[in-house]
Amino acid sequence: MINDVVGKIKIAHRFRDEQRFNQKVSGNKPIDDYSFNWRFRYRIEATYPILKSGDRVISILAGNEILINAGNSIRYNYFDQNRLYGGFNFEQNKRLTYQIEFMHMWQQQANGITLDKISIIRFNILHKINL
Repeated sequence: MINDVVGKIKIAHRFRDEQRFNQKVSGNKPIDDYSFNWRFRYRIEATYPILKSGDRVISILAGNEILINAGNSIRYNYFDQNRLYGGFNFEQNKRLTYQIEFMHMWQQQANGITLDKISIIRFNILHKINL
C-alpha cells in the first residue's frame, strides 16, 4: 500500500494480485474441474477528517477499486468489477476503526457482455495488530 497526504486528505493506493481457481459448470451444475486465472486489483481511497476528539476521529471517505482478470482461460471478461464507494470512518483509536459505506458495484458476467449493477451498504471493522 502506498499512502500520500495532501493537506488534511489522506490518499491510499492499494495494489493486489490474486491467483484464482474457479470450479467449472456444465448444465448449471458444478463439475470436478477447475480453471486458473489471475486477478489484478487497484484501489484508491481518500479520507478527510471532519471531527476529532482525543484519539477519536470521524472522517468522510471516498474510493474506487477496479478488478481485471488475466490468464489463458479468460476470453470475454477481462474486466471483472468496478467498486465505487463513499462513507464514514469512525476511528476509535489508532488500532480500531469502523466504517459504514454505500457501494455501487458493476460486475461483468462470464459472457463478457452483461454487466450487473449492485448497490450495497457495507459495514467494516478494521483492527490493526502490532506484532
